Amino acid sequence: MKHYLYLLAFIMAGIFLSSCTEDQIDKGEGPVLTGDAAMLKISFRNGMVTRALGDPFGATDEEKTITKLSFYVYPEKEADREMVPFQRYVFDMTTLPLEKDSVKISETAKGAYDCTFILREGGGFSCRVVALANLPDDFDETNNLNTYEKLQEAMLQATAMPSVPSADPKADNQYGLVMYAEEIKMIKKSLETGMDFNMQRLPARIDITNRAYDKDNQEDGFVLTSARIVNAKPGSYLIPAATTAPLMTRNLAEVNDPAKIVAYSRDGKDGTPTDGTTDVNGNPIQTDATMDAGTVEQRLWHELYAYENDDADVATATSVEIKGKFRNSPFSRVIPFVDKDKQPVIIERNHRYLIRINPAPDLTDVTFNIQVTDWNAVDTLNVKPTQKVVPELGNYTAGFAPNAGKQVEVYKDAIEFSFDATNPFDTDYRVVPEIGEPLDTDVSWVKVVQSEAEITKAATGYKRTYTVSLSELSGGTSRRAMLLIRNAANVTARDTIHLKQTIYYPGTELEPVSLDGVVWAPVNVGATKIAIKLTEDNKDDWFNQSGYLFQWGRKTPFKYGVSDIPVTPVSYPTYAEGVATEYEHADAFIVGNVTSWFSDYKNTGGISFSPVFKTNSDGDALWPRENDPCPSGWRVPTKNECEALKDKLHDRPGTTTFDDCVCLVSGDMGKKLAIPAFGYRAAKDGEYIGQAFTGHYWSSNLLSSGNVSSLYFDVGESIGTSYVADALSIRCVQDK
Repeated sequence: MKHYLYLLAFIMAGIFLSSCTEDQIDKGEGPVLTGDAAMLKISFRNGMVTRALGDPFGATDEEKTITKLSFYVYPEKEADREMVPFQRYVFDMTTLPLEKDSVKISETAKGAYDCTFILREGGGFSCRVVALANLPDDFDETNNLNTYEKLQEAMLQATAMPSVPSADPKADNQYGLVMYAEEIKMIKKSLETGMDFNMQRLPARIDITNRAYDKDNQEDGFVLTSARIVNAKPGSYLIPAATTAPLMTRNLAEVNDPAKIVAYSRDGKDGTPTDGTTDVNGNPIQTDATMDAGTVEQRLWHELYAYENDDADVATATSVEIKGKFRNSPFSRVIPFVDKDKQPVIIERNHRYLIRINPAPDLTDVTFNIQVTDWNAVDTLNVKPTQKVVPELGNYTAGFAPNAGKQVEVYKDAIEFSFDATNPFDTDYRVVPEIGEPLDTDVSWVKVVQSEAEITKAATGYKRTYTVSLSELSGGTSRRAMLLIRNAANVTARDTIHLKQTIYYPGTELEPVSLDGVVWAPVNVGATKIAIKLTEDNKDDWFNQSGYLFQWGRKTPFKYGVSDIPVTPVSYPTYAEGVATEYEHADAFIVGNVTSWFSDYKNTGGISFSPVFKTNSDGDALWPRENDPCPSGWRVPTKNECEALKDKLHDRPGTTTFDDCVCLVSGDMGKKLAIPAFGYRAAKDGEYIGQAFTGHYWSSNLLSSGNVSSLYFDVGESIGTSYVADALSIRCVQDK
């Protein structure tokens, strides 16, 4: 069940209260706004009450009760921290209404409250207000949470199972189920500032329904007598974290009070001697259509609570142990929380888990199924809750889309790229060390800026743009981090981008070579070794040294020595059709229609390029970045860059050698760039020509003549043109 918290803040810069202590401002007859003071006017209201899993009231009044309310207020901008100090407010709500100098709180209905209080500081600044309900005294007495970062790291420790408020919360420190929400707003001076809070409980609730129960012949069925939670986490982060608290799990106390295990019938009568017709809140029990007429089931509801646990190991994931009698014999069973694929069902905050115990078909055992829902959700869901929606990522900056392993690997220079994240429940992010690295690994080299949420169509939800900046790698060979893009309503539902920054060319441990400020890849696309020689006696190693060949504008690689059948289409595709993954010849070498493999192309002067091509200032069309075979942060070189490389080749013998079909070009700082002469694949029939004899390398420029500028060399060198349907080598350059 969720509370909705609406904050209306009247801000007028609290100068007159800035030196007051908490005790001093908690005396009097209600808050009075004077001078430039700031006021928060807050309403707590319950969410819509709905029928959930046969229970018309998913949450009891006690589960909604707030007996203590804490606010932690932080300036949002680091630059404002010297002017706006951290503020903490703690209000005792065990007796209501509460009226003092700085606060007025009243209960308008069960679980609904109005709260008005004076804010000492913050008028005119953007502030983060964190609301926490029912914190234990020992946590609220902690005074070192003076930054939001410290509050994010703070954990609520628990030695016993979470519970609803006791009869005397201040005496036994049992204020109720802890709840959390936060909001960031500019606190305007002398004007009303509104805030909407969506409160979440930290614990989850686990209910048990026993449908293997036979009320009239108990010896023929299963009688539930007790239950306890196994492998529960004895604590939780207050702020939703990338992972749950790294704590040793423990088994919680058993619930074995017969009065708490109640028998219910289909028509809503509870089957006990008093034959009650109301639930724990005093509301009429409604007919449960999921039950068969005339049957009675046992229910252990509103008694078992646990903190979130995202452990993916079945052996340590949270589960429930039940005890009772089956066919009049003692029975004990640990019910694993697993789905239909035998994978653990994680325990998430503010969700209700229903365990249904069913009679086995042969009546010799009992079976179980687990259903998950929000505490007041309308629909029953199997295994996965409604908020378990992983954000959808897309619209990456060209050249920075993650690979199949969800990794973006970039060179050492400072890099910036962006992408969009869409989710029905909005998104947030966190940067954490890569799996397997120490938890204290520095990830400050990754900076992320999140845009304001854009509301899209209802079926899609909220969209945000994330801009990722990586600082320059100035020491070591590589560093890694994970960027978690999370469902804001359920941070365990997330997608991950694995970031790697290295001094090496992506996918290798080979350093790039700089030539007059242009950083060239040390190998061709697909190659894994620096080219040394291409001769008949090492033909098996040609691919490792030379890589793939590509038709211009395509990502499809062609490997010399691998038999394939070139395709001549009945009708040639447009460029957009031909590069689509669903194109019928997407993996084939497309024999050219005269010179091109796609139809929206002309090989005469005054060519009209397809709209998919961007053009440069010279009118040349450019290889589309989304179809560039180069790795993230790298691209096909331009005509001018190939011209500069050709000029280096022309400087022989001083800076260039050509031995064993490999050109060695002298680069900056004494490094050598090895360029193998690996031939090409001909447009007219797909034949491989000139391997270990001539070198042919693409540029990104499609000229107005209809051909592409390309680098050619053997014992000489030149910049010429090649047909679009030819397949040539690619030597990438860093995209700065």
